[in-house]
Amino acid sequence: MPKQNGGRPAAGSVDLGEVARASQKSLATITHLHNRMIRDSLRFQAELLDFARRRVSADIEAQDRLMRCTSPNDAARVMNEFCQTAARDYSEEAAGLMKLCVGMAAEAAEETVAEAKAEKTGNA
Repeated sequence: MPKQNGGRPAAGSVDLGEVARASQKSLATITHLHNRMIRDSLRFQAELLDFARRRVSADIEAQDRLMRCTSPNDAARVMNEFCQTAARDYSEEAAGLMKLCVGMAAEAAEETVAEAKAEKTGNA
């Protein structure tokens, strides 16, 4: 073990207390980021599952309507409406998911800035 001079570590030695504090801070940051990732992932997946539920319901409804068609023109109309609605739904869902992701990124950025300010002022 290196000798200490005046209560200070000798040249080339490591301050284990400082290493422990840095490790503890890193672990806390990683834990916080992991929690945010899980929370945001669940929000995203919940939105996707809700969309899938709505689309499957629309598929079933379209099949029911097709079964009741009495002419090729009726069937073409049902399929045309189904395809138009599906295209609109997918487009709106893509835009909604992008908005959700942007919102989650903005929340993460705001939280990070607030934490950095708190740390800088010693409130962390």
